[in-house]
Amino acid sequence: MDIKLATINDLDEIYSIFLNAIKRMNAEGNTIQWQTNDGLTMSDVSNLITSKPNECYKVLENDEIVGFFRLVKGIDETYLRIDGKWDNEDEYVTIHKIVVRYVRRGIASYILNFIIDSIKEQSINNIRIDTHSTNRSMKAFLNDKGFKYCGVISINNDFSNLHSLREAYIYTIKPYK
Repeated sequence: MDIKLATINDLDEIYSIFLNAIKRMNAEGNTIQWQTNDGLTMSDVSNLITSKPNECYKVLENDEIVGFFRLVKGIDETYLRIDGKWDNEDEYVTIHKIVVRYVRRGIASYILNFIIDSIKEQSINNIRIDTHSTNRSMKAFLNDKGFKYCGVISINNDFSNLHSLREAYIYTIKPYK
């Protein structure tokens, strides 16, 4: 597998991965994430790739796009307010919109290892991520990989809107003494 920056030329393949993931989430009982108030359209993905070109990545396996994620370096405004507490306030990166074409093939683990290797080189020790409470597959992955639940954030800073609430997690590469 290989990871490269995504381009607008990848849009159709990337969006099809999102559509397949939405079907899987629906089958697991997650009928909200990327589907209701924060519904994900092809235009949304296009805007993301074109407006954040240095943050959007594709995962390739034998020339097929098998995954996508957005990696944000620095302070993420979404995480400034949390109903809970982050383990620390040290520098971090945030993973958004992680999606894979195939489950249980190691693609998400490959992405996580890529991110860990990348941020170690920059002396960054923390990764933050959020997911909807009904996204059982992602929550299981995060727990399996050692992410720690820290509380609840709102993707639009509206804690009264249940559709915008997300469970927030942190992964710390080096334990703090």
